[in-house]
Amino acid sequence: MLNKLQGFVDRSGGLTQTITFGTSVSKWKDSTLKCKTFEYRVDDYHLRIKFLEENKLFWEYLSAPYGLTGKNATEQIERTQIRTDMIILRWKEADGINVIDVFDLDNMVMYANFVTIDGERISAQGNLMEVKSDC
Repeated sequence: MLNKLQGFVDRSGGLTQTITFGTSVSKWKDSTLKCKTFEYRVDDYHLRIKFLEENKLFWEYLSAPYGLTGKNATEQIERTQIRTDMIILRWKEADGINVIDVFDLDNMVMYANFVTIDGERISAQGNLMEVKSDC
């Protein structure tokens, strides 16, 4: 279903037109993240993120290279709601890595962005899968 703006008036010629925008109406109706759990894969990393509160999450490497499998942390996050189905999350990890993740819940895609402590910028994306939560 597409959003429509009908009855647009072109003042220069008095014409009435129907304009159809190319954005679809989101299937994701609720932006509440508390107690939701997602998994995604980026390259050789398989991660699980569980939202403990709206501004707090727990993440864990379910599998990862370099002996990082099982690494996890609880993070206090900053959150910016772009739309009901699109959210930007930001936090700084204990080792100094800055994380900015964009969750596109309508398309179930997560865009991960990191700035390492030495200033290297890394971007990746993965498909999100919502999994059963124990909340």
